[in-house]
Amino acid sequence: IEPLLATIISRCQIIDIKDKNPGLSEKEIQEATEFLEMLPGMSIGEKLKKAESISKDKQKAKAWIANLILILREKLLEHASIKSPDTQNTLHALYTLQKTHTLLKTTNTNPRFAIEIALIDIA
Repeated sequence: IEPLLATIISRCQIIDIKDKNPGLSEKEIQEATEFLEMLPGMSIGEKLKKAESISKDKQKAKAWIANLILILREKLLEHASIKSPDTQNTLHALYTLQKTHTLLKTTNTNPRFAIEIALIDIA
């Protein structure tokens, strides 16, 4: 808040955002992190199989994508000051998953197809 004028600060409510993901267990974090690390090297067939297994339950699919978004967000925050190709890839993956999550929440889209497209799009 240091660069802001006092008149602006006086009209704002400061909200402290916690750094930890309270909703994720260590196992969920580890599984999501391992999947995200393997994702660029996976074949299209492997991605399609994963999409098929995840999409059987739409609610679980949305939760799974939300977990991946949280992990990618944390990764992005950790490397915020580093401008590397990995940061660009993380941003692209985050954008793609967020778009898919919103699509699944707000429309009657087939979860399998939406997740397939997202996983294939993330290189």
